[in-house]
Amino acid sequence: MFLSHFLLSFLIVIIIEPQQPQWNPLITQLRKKNVYSTYKTAKKNLNRITWSIIFIFCFMKF
Repeated sequence: MFLSHFLLSFLIVIIIEPQQPQWNPLITQLRKKNVYSTYKTAKKNLNRITWSIIFIFCFMKF
């Protein structure tokens, strides 16, 4: 249980930390690796992933 909480916490910090309103370096890195074709789709999917991880963490925590 502790390990799963730790891993989810780590993922949240890794994904949320670099996100800034003006520029998100994580999105540019994903685009350089050809994971996403446009900034808009990368931002949209990263936002979904972020909130999904937060929801899972809160669900497991409480």
